[in-house]
Amino acid sequence: MDHRERSRIYHHNETHGTSDNIDQNTAVDDVKRPGFFERVKEDIEAIISVLLLQSVFSRSEVS
Repeated sequence: MDHRERSRIYHHNETHGTSDNIDQNTAVDDVKRPGFFERVKEDIEAIISVLLLQSVFSRSEVS
């Protein structure tokens, strides 16, 4: 489960500390943000998926 999936499960909207869904028993992995390399990896995956979609669409237009 990556950061985006955890965020959807635990944090539906910004609470600015007024929510009680995080307490001392909450695991650190459930609330920490992704590190630099994790964000870079996610950005590269997004770029690759966009490029693959573009190549699929451009091939389908040619056919």
